[in-house]
Amino acid sequence: MICTKKSHDILERTMDPVQKELQRYIDIRDRLLQEVQEREEQLQTLFSELRIFEAQFLEQVGPFQQKLDRWKHRLHIMESVLQQLENAEEIPVSCSAWRMDIEEHLEPPPKEEKPIPIAILSSEEKKEAKDLYRLLARRFHPDLIQNEEKREQRREVMAQINQAYQENRLDLLKEQQHLPDIPEGDSEKQGDVWTRLVREIAILRKRITEVQDEYTSVQESELGLMICDGQMEIDTYISKMKRVMRTTILLKQERWRQMRILEERYWMEIDP
Repeated sequence: MICTKKSHDILERTMDPVQKELQRYIDIRDRLLQEVQEREEQLQTLFSELRIFEAQFLEQVGPFQQKLDRWKHRLHIMESVLQQLENAEEIPVSCSAWRMDIEEHLEPPPKEEKPIPIAILSSEEKKEAKDLYRLLARRFHPDLIQNEEKREQRREVMAQINQAYQENRLDLLKEQQHLPDIPEGDSEKQGDVWTRLVREIAILRKRITEVQDEYTSVQESELGLMICDGQMEIDTYISKMKRVMRTTILLKQERWRQMRILEERYWMEIDP
């Protein structure tokens, strides 16, 4: 528990040197824990923004991707038919059987990927979600308990909390307040306090580095840079991708028409 400065000073005056040194380690641990929580919150906020972008991208660009995949599928069938016509010793009356056989062994176009809807929160709701996330992260942070079974339980709960925060699920964050605590479970001997605090400080310092590295990596990615530059960059990127998709689809369609003409020439050549 983090004390106020006034109560902390009063408590410190009543301590002997050993207790003061112990309290100093506790203060270091608490400051590091607060920094870890702040950095993890920044990371999860960035992930949330990426999830929102993903939903926008799939909603607007997804239909173009589906159309492009269908034309790629048709082209693959046509290319296979033409290859068999070129190599066939005897031209069949119809290529329907070939087409059916090719399509049977060809992987179908990917199914349409439905975007996961992400709620848009107001400023007040964002603040409430952030406050709830901080509270839950302090209660269930897995790095400050030694019992591996309990630590794993906390990891599972934190994964659910992170997902709710990333998806702007304020309703789930409110429900997660009522989850039971996952304490260490064993009573701690006074002589073990020093060892625990040293271990916790080392774990927290390592975690700070890990979170910062992950945040920097995501932030410096193409999408991360666009998100940091603002919504205009995201809208520009989506518009650009839609233009690229349209052009690619037109090229695939033209290529298919050319191959269709080539196929018809085979029938004209064998027409008695």
